[in-house]
Amino acid sequence: MILASGTTVGVIGASARAAVQSLARAGLSAWGVDLFGDVDGRRWAPIEVCPYNEYPQGLLRKAQRFPPSLFLYTGGLENYPDLIATLMTFHQLWGNDPSVVRTVRDPWLLTQRFPEIMAPVLPRGQPCPDTGRWLRKPLRSGGGLGIRWAKVAELPDQRHYLQLYMEGQPASAVCFDERLLGITSQWIGQSWLHASGFVWCGNIGPWMPDDRLWSLCQQCCQNFQRAFGLRGVWGFDFVYHQGVIRVVEINPRYPASVEVLERASEQSLLAPYARPCMHSSWLVGKAIYYAPTDLIFPHTGPWLDTLAEPPCPWQWTSYADIPAAGTLIRRHQPVLTLLARGRTISHCLNQLFDLAGTLDQLLAAARSERLPSPVSHVYEPDENGNKSNSTP
Repeated sequence: MILASGTTVGVIGASARAAVQSLARAGLSAWGVDLFGDVDGRRWAPIEVCPYNEYPQGLLRKAQRFPPSLFLYTGGLENYPDLIATLMTFHQLWGNDPSVVRTVRDPWLLTQRFPEIMAPVLPRGQPCPDTGRWLRKPLRSGGGLGIRWAKVAELPDQRHYLQLYMEGQPASAVCFDERLLGITSQWIGQSWLHASGFVWCGNIGPWMPDDRLWSLCQQCCQNFQRAFGLRGVWGFDFVYHQGVIRVVEINPRYPASVEVLERASEQSLLAPYARPCMHSSWLVGKAIYYAPTDLIFPHTGPWLDTLAEPPCPWQWTSYADIPAAGTLIRRHQPVLTLLARGRTISHCLNQLFDLAGTLDQLLAAARSERLPSPVSHVYEPDENGNKSNSTP
């Protein structure tokens, strides 16, 4: 689907900011519905906030307040194909419909169709064996939360499945229809970002350790698209080890790593005929900073420089997904997004280390024992690991 400049596209999901900004880079207008309405997201589009205790059904009521238009969905909504179907009764979907979502989010079906590509999954009703290292993963997944090591002989319930742990570098691929647009490596459970376990905490790219990787990912992209009819922007997560990739999941919606590739290639990936981002003069890192303790988001900080500038879709910023001042953020929940660019991975990482260290110092005074009254929002995760807000 080629969209004319100025076409309006709604963004619905746990977080709308990144996709709204991507639409602006493509010359498109936007509106959004998400869980918290970050300050910088509202610079680009009107965004309605769905209360946490009404998620996900509350997204429908909020989306109905906007005139009929195209819409795309972001992370979290792939867990609710029935809700997507209802949204389609009053807005036109730009992306993958519920039948596609149900198919590509079925780990057993994927393993059956592509046993040589997908990370192995145990059949339903089979306990964890004593050979190999297995992960217990939620069927309704989000951001790596809820994933843990499976115990020998453990039998997962109906909401979980067991997938073989794959050694190697976690990574993400971004596709548009049948075309591979770029690859980024992932960060998982980084202590300097106060993340742990298998929690996703960012991407850096474009990532091309060798030419073989691009060919393998392009083949996966085409195989998945032909098999399932994937449309628009979508992606898949995989592990790369010794020249072999094993896909761990398909994401049939706007992936969080899109803005990494857009920033690096200085082009919109949502625009017609976007060029594949294999190599770039810049590497861009995107890191999610998690709260080391309960804290109140300050009224002042270096992110205010970003908010003081006139909005420009290509403006460089070191901070994104900025909460409203006075927001209570619980320990281990996302605070905001850090961005860095450089000529090398180490250059990007050093910048991100510095940004995270600065935040450690700035937020040390914003502890829960100093809570103001009243508190404007509380960030809490839902059962799928989505950052969300509720009233205390």
